[in-house]
Amino acid sequence: MGETWMKKILVLICALLFLGGCTSKEYSKQLENGEEELKKGNYEESIKLFEKANDEKETDTVNKLLNISNLLNESKKALENGEFEISIYNAKKIKGIKNMGKYEEIATKNADQLIQESNKLLTAKKEIESSIQKGRTLLEQNKFDEAYNIFKQAKNNESKENKIFIDLQFSLTELMQQSVEAKKEYNEKIEAEKELAEAKKKEEAQKRAAEEKKKKEEVDKTLTHKQAEDLLKQYLDIKPNPNVFVEYDHDEGNNFIIHVYEVVVDDPNTMEGHTATWGWYGVNKNSRIVYDAFNY
Repeated sequence: MGETWMKKILVLICALLFLGGCTSKEYSKQLENGEEELKKGNYEESIKLFEKANDEKETDTVNKLLNISNLLNESKKALENGEFEISIYNAKKIKGIKNMGKYEEIATKNADQLIQESNKLLTAKKEIESSIQKGRTLLEQNKFDEAYNIFKQAKNNESKENKIFIDLQFSLTELMQQSVEAKKEYNEKIEAEKELAEAKKKEEAQKRAAEEKKKKEEVDKTLTHKQAEDLLKQYLDIKPNPNVFVEYDHDEGNNFIIHVYEVVVDDPNTMEGHTATWGWYGVNKNSRIVYDAFNY
């Protein structure tokens, strides 16, 4: 009975030792493979392998490697998404991990690379955003060519294979096109305003000319009292006679009042005589109508 139990215990011990050896071997394999992926920068793969190692045997080493891989992976993803400040923040947290042992060099190296690249791209992003803002200001000032050149220069800078820069390149292309269209619209507006001003100027000139012509016509149309006298002579058919006089006397409103009379010589020797009135006539200054002032 005692001997049988002893044999069972020995078998169990052997089994445990065998399983322990297998577990230790699998743990080491996953740990080693995870380390290789970590060195290559394949952080998602290294996380998977370190998790498998952790399933076999949970140790402080594998926990630290998981922490390192996760931070580097988050930093890398943030970098790819253009979240450069977050990328730098996560990469810098690597340096706060204590006692990394032989993994410190690779972890620090990868973190420094991410920080360097993030800083470089962050600077480039800020420069492009600054150019965009400067270009937009120039557009508001109607300096279309200057704005276009700034957008073009920013777009022609070294292309970055990063989502944020792809978006920025697209924005710059749109802004360049916007500059061209804005310039065209502005020039068309200026040209239209110029044509309108010229048309208005021409219209005003024509109006002034018409007014001047009207004034001249009115002046030409208005009779002088001498012209009224001549018109009356024609109206009365008065032939040239040194003794017959047609003389302007005064104005009544818009009419000339003209006295028509004859000098009658009573004594040829002394040439004394008297005047004989033929009549008083009115001549309208505008219509030139002649009328008998006595019977009007």
